[in-house]
Amino acid sequence: MLKAVMVGGDRRMELTRELLIGRGYGVEWIRNEEMEHWHEKICRSRLLILPYPYTVKEGHIPGWENGGEGRIFNLLERLAHGTEIIAGMGMPEEAVTFAEARGLHLAAYSEDPVFLQRNAEISGEAAVEALMQRSNAALDEMRIVLLGYGLFGRAIAVRLRALGARIWVAARRQAQRQMAVR
Repeated sequence: MLKAVMVGGDRRMELTRELLIGRGYGVEWIRNEEMEHWHEKICRSRLLILPYPYTVKEGHIPGWENGGEGRIFNLLERLAHGTEIIAGMGMPEEAVTFAEARGLHLAAYSEDPVFLQRNAEISGEAAVEALMQRSNAALDEMRIVLLGYGLFGRAIAVRLRALGARIWVAARRQAQRQMAVR
């Protein structure tokens, strides 16, 4: 059975854990609330799953920042040679180099266009839901300005237009502005 450890993260990581367990994988989750024995959990794993986005503040992993223990190098140095690492965007180049030198295999799901598109769609839904919860006006009465028209901006625009909102787009790139007109 594959032994996986998930570090940090949010509800997306929780869903990933449930999916893996449902398929028979052994999965442990290390986050702020579950700091005990993390060293042993890391050493036993053959797969390390890091959050998306993997943005670090002073080397800490989101959702696991207590006491400086969440630093990526502390994790990488405890992994067995050949361990697979799945990470989102933002892994520091020094950490990538360190992992490769230790014989660890890094796969960045932030480089997968299918993942990025699906993540944008889910995030777009969440943004529209947040807007609806915070406003007393109906969407078909709103005029909304979107700043940017990348994957996330387009996902929001599609959902808002479907609900009757009038959208204006402010984007730096000409190609994005042209796409928004369609």
